[in-house]
Amino acid sequence: MKRRPGSGLPGLLFILAWLLLSLAAALRGQEAPALPVIRLWVFASKDCGDCRAVQPEALRVLEERVGCRIEARYFDIGDIASYALLTKFEEKYGDTDNEPPVLFIGREVIGGRREMADRLEKSVLRYRDAGGCPWPDEISFPRPGADNRRPPTGTKEKEPASTAAGGEEAAARPAPVYLAFFHQYGCRECQRVFHVLRYVEKRHPAVVVREFDLDRNENKEINEAIGRRFNVPEERRLLTATLFIGADCLQGREITLERIEARIARYGETGSPCPWEIGAAELAAGRQSALDRFRSFGPAAVIAAGVLDGINPCAFTTIVFLVSYLAFIGRRRREILLAGVSFTLAVFLTYFLVGCGLFAFLRRLPVRSLVSVLLTAAVGGLALGLGVLSFLDFLKARRGDLRGIVLQLPDRVKGRIRLTISRQLRRRGLPAAAFAAGFAVSVLELACTGQVYLPTITLIAGREGLRGRGLALLLLYNAAFILPLAAVFMAVYFGAASERLAGFARRRVAAVKFFTAILFFALGALLLATLL
Repeated sequence: MKRRPGSGLPGLLFILAWLLLSLAAALRGQEAPALPVIRLWVFASKDCGDCRAVQPEALRVLEERVGCRIEARYFDIGDIASYALLTKFEEKYGDTDNEPPVLFIGREVIGGRREMADRLEKSVLRYRDAGGCPWPDEISFPRPGADNRRPPTGTKEKEPASTAAGGEEAAARPAPVYLAFFHQYGCRECQRVFHVLRYVEKRHPAVVVREFDLDRNENKEINEAIGRRFNVPEERRLLTATLFIGADCLQGREITLERIEARIARYGETGSPCPWEIGAAELAAGRQSALDRFRSFGPAAVIAAGVLDGINPCAFTTIVFLVSYLAFIGRRRREILLAGVSFTLAVFLTYFLVGCGLFAFLRRLPVRSLVSVLLTAAVGGLALGLGVLSFLDFLKARRGDLRGIVLQLPDRVKGRIRLTISRQLRRRGLPAAAFAAGFAVSVLELACTGQVYLPTITLIAGREGLRGRGLALLLLYNAAFILPLAAVFMAVYFGAASERLAGFARRRVAAVKFFTAILFFALGALLLATLL
């Protein structure tokens, strides 16, 4: 029997191949829609830590999260051509002087770490839903500023000096224009200004820029002397991100390319005076001016704050318990004296070291930076709030309601302090044990004694004097702080009854709370006044 053509295994293979080809053709006709493509420009620099948020790896994570394609072109703003392109498009978009990194997406400009965190993903989602967006140079603005802030009128893009007038050099070298820039470590505004100044130097050969780090005391003295020479108000001196162009002073957001070039043009004919050419007498006058301002919260005020902080029921109760406990367990007078001295020394060193740490942290914050302003405002507000609570405690103490006082250690912490002392003092080596107890008790009491200490340190750190003088005031504060503690210890040591001292302290609680409230109000007002 003959088989028909196409039957059997070859026929089955033919049919299977036909089915596969048909299926492939059908799938080609039903391909998944292409993902929206969002094209953007990124202007960044090699030394910009915040620029990691817009590096290719970060954008790939973003496109996977939102479900689109992101294509980015990168420009190094350290290059004059790239920076010129950045300024050109900032003017086109009506949003100038952004902190790096700067990103152009659709009709939006996103600049700086905060805007990147707040707006980048939202903008990508918005353009994804709109079907994508073209490159920034393909977007037209028929009415500049209609969708954004209008660019400043009268601005005109200038060609770099190297290409102006067909590259011909001027017949005579122009007179120099001197720029003195005062900056500080960690200042975000300064990072933006650095790029502006690099661009200005390359664009204007006559410009001479010198940078001064305000973390160095000699540069603070120079800043103060320049401020005195050009009549800069005292509250605007020694601020970070300050630029002197001849006799003109620009600060913070005032430092823009447009303003800098306007002043360079003003000095173009004759050149500008050199701000940092300062004589010894002028420099000494600047140093004295800074110190005089620093003394507005000087030794007398610091001693008063320290003594008032030291007149503290928390500390008094602790030292009385210490001496009474040592006498109870049978320690000799010489041992009690050594233990008291060691305990007091530990309290002094602990508070001083804690103060030094806070002082160093606050001094590292750029003056008038957002963090510095917010922290100063928060501590100033806290001091005013504690002043209100202290005054309410004063009213309660006058009525004899000592248990209702708010600003005191909880009973649980007081019990922990007594337990710490009793455990430590049972060990051998009484002076060392008393020192360890003093350290532990100081840490536990910070919630009570730190109420005055923190505003005082914040105020000292905010003074624009020398660092050594600030540490000296901190040392003076802590010496004044332990004076009442030492006085109570000596009184108990020489035979004053603990019950009598406790009664004396109870009778003086109202007065202490009243004067503490006044101190809190003064500290809060001084701190908030520094922000004006």
